[in-house]
Amino acid sequence: MHDLTAHLAAGSEEIADLIELELSGAATRPTRSFEEREEPYRALTPKGLRRQFFRQALRATVAMERLSKAGPDRRVAFTGALLDARTLLLHSESELVIHRWDIVGNDDVSIRSLSDPRLGAHAATTVAGIAATQPNVFPPRAGKPETIILRSPGTTDVAVTGGSVTTLAPAPHDTTHAVVECHPAARTLLLWGRCPQPGLPEPAGDPEAVAAVTAMLRPDPRTGSGSP
Repeated sequence: MHDLTAHLAAGSEEIADLIELELSGAATRPTRSFEEREEPYRALTPKGLRRQFFRQALRATVAMERLSKAGPDRRVAFTGALLDARTLLLHSESELVIHRWDIVGNDDVSIRSLSDPRLGAHAATTVAGIAATQPNVFPPRAGKPETIILRSPGTTDVAVTGGSVTTLAPAPHDTTHAVVECHPAARTLLLWGRCPQPGLPEPAGDPEAVAAVTAMLRPDPRTGSGSP
């Protein structure tokens, strides 16, 4: 719990710092690694860390509001992706939801939040783009690109190809690629590199396709869970 709180506090600080640099007109800098930005927070006492978590979350919220007011075209480079205020806010919301699941698991609140189509689309686009630069997913099996469709009821299909993710228009009659049917919450978890726990329906489809997409999306052991 201490390390997870440090991760969230440090992430908020990084977002706030990068936005403030952008808005000040100063030269930007690359996003710091997890280790560099989180180590000072892990060294804090539990009470001190909780205070910093609140402080940095407030800084990030204010910074995102300022970025939003600066105009729709203002973007900040965060972990290799150019993000506007709306996307940064959705990313922060997604981080809180996914890390709540890390702690609590599949309760009603987690399942409802993870099933939100906004969070699923964000995981399939922005998080995938960030992951591609980190990276936190394995390359295609045996070096060969392989596309698998992740399908959830009432949402846009997601195509996974060797770790890269692209949203697709619904194509219920497309038989070109293998299809894995997922509960919306389970699909969001898979796209974040998590393995859904008991309590959610298992992804359904050809067993080899299910195994392949799980392997393509699981965290790279070199970088850990890899959530940005």
